[in-house]
Amino acid sequence: SLSVGEVTVEGAAAKAGLKMGDTIASVNDQTDLRGMSQLLRTTAPGKALPLVVLRAGVRTDIAFTMGSTNRYPWLITPDPSASPEKLRMRRQWLTGK
Repeated sequence: SLSVGEVTVEGAAAKAGLKMGDTIASVNDQTDLRGMSQLLRTTAPGKALPLVVLRAGVRTDIAFTMGSTNRYPWLITPDPSASPEKLRMRRQWLTGK
């Protein structure tokens, strides 16, 4: 089983009704940890997976629609202490020019 450790506000888990502390007993009828984890990692955003969740010992069936796997936005910014030569090299590397 998998334990829900974090639920992002407005995220797919919150929209499905999952709460911190819930235990996911099965994902699409998979009950082994490896199979459940693989399904959750590889299912495309927007696809639905049936979950069996235990909350305070009560079994609940949840229709879970996969959300985005992007958790952290990345931004590349120049080092403020970079020399003009390093800035030129960075620009060249990013643009290919």
